[in-house]
Amino acid sequence: MALTIATGEELLITFTNECSIASSSDDLDEWECPACLCTFSSDDTATSTLSCSHRICSDCIEQQLTAGPPTSRLTFNHLNCPFRCDSTLEDLPQFQHLIQPQVSLREQVRSLALKQLREEGLYCPEKSEQENSANAMEMFVYYSCAKCQCVFFGGAAQCDVPDTEVKLCHSCSGAGRTSCAIHGTEFIEWKCMYCCTKSPVTFTCGSGHYCNFCHTQPGKCRPCVPSDCIFNGKHPSQAGAAGTKGPTYSLGCVMCRQPTSQ
Repeated sequence: MALTIATGEELLITFTNECSIASSSDDLDEWECPACLCTFSSDDTATSTLSCSHRICSDCIEQQLTAGPPTSRLTFNHLNCPFRCDSTLEDLPQFQHLIQPQVSLREQVRSLALKQLREEGLYCPEKSEQENSANAMEMFVYYSCAKCQCVFFGGAAQCDVPDTEVKLCHSCSGAGRTSCAIHGTEFIEWKCMYCCTKSPVTFTCGSGHYCNFCHTQPGKCRPCVPSDCIFNGKHPSQAGAAGTKGPTYSLGCVMCRQPTSQ
């Protein structure tokens, strides 16, 4: 009987046999890993029995931990038993060199997600910190920049950009002035990717920026109207041609409008 284990909509491990649960008796001389179908002796040290009693060979566990999340979105189901029970792989001593960096990354994402939850007024004081953090990590998307490897906010989960796009943080993807000499990156303003109007950018999804109109009309570019254009009709080459989808482009620091570094 085939058993497919999935994380979200992506396959984590495909098992081609019934799951193997450790026996409490000693009358079994060998068993078969449900992932790779290799046969092991009952006392083979190249296998791991999890707290949930599921038994998997060490090679398959290492493969799961090395593969990481199934998409570029930072998720951490690969740190759990592949049979999607409550057990975790985090206590396996022989894999700590693979597990600990992922645990540290998960805590970083959890902290950022909780902060975002509070900033958006969605933190529920009636719920525990653990429940709020779980909700935050479901609601918000985080990526690791493909260029500098920093963790950055990718918007709401419902606006998750296609996984075919290379995920870059704003500093690595943005043209124009992306860092203020006085305020750093905190108050950098961004141009809408689909128009050049003076409407403020209110939505950030992945490394994309959208005004309210363009966020409700995805993929539809608006023509340039010089009287309402942030460039007064004279588009810099790095911002893209008028009336077409442009790259991520920074307009500089909102707080001081003083010279900023490239």
